[in-house]
This record gives sequence, C-alpha cells and structure tokens, in this order.
Amino acid sequence: MASYKNGADLERDLAAAPTGYSFGTVFSTLAALFRASKVIIKYNNQEYHSWQQEGAKEPFANSRNFQRTSFKAITKSLSYNEKT
Repeated sequence: MASYKNGADLERDLAAAPTGYSFGTVFSTLAALFRASKVIIKYNNQEYHSWQQEGAKEPFANSRNFQRTSFKAITKSLSYNEKT
C-alpha cells in the first residue's frame, strides 16, 4: 500500500464478500504481520515500526484502539546481503 488504511476500514472491507473474514481473523493477522515487521502502524500520531517499541502494543489492547489505528504494508525489504 502506498498509504495508510485504518483498522475500521480494513475490518469492513475484509468482512465483505467474497472473503468474509471475522474481526478476530483480521485482528490476529495484522498483529502477526506487525510482529513479523511486514506492517507499519500509526497510532496517536506516532509511527511504530517494531512491536518492541514503547507503546506499540497499545493499538492491539482493545477493538476501539484497533479501529483507530492506521496500517501500512511494507512492500520493499532488504536482501540477505543488505541486512548483514
């Protein structure tokens, strides 16, 4: 994604046909993607790039926080040689 999309919009879009995903599935998947560093989240005007950052777990504390959080997919990654 080139821009952020909030949790409420993601939940609504993914709950619609043909996917029909439940809130729990969307919530869990985004939490796993964040933990794997595949998603950047923005909550309370602060960007979080790692689940280890202070306050990064707050968007996943409850459904209201999740719906107010914005998510952005990381589309480019470093190669093995660039990481070392």
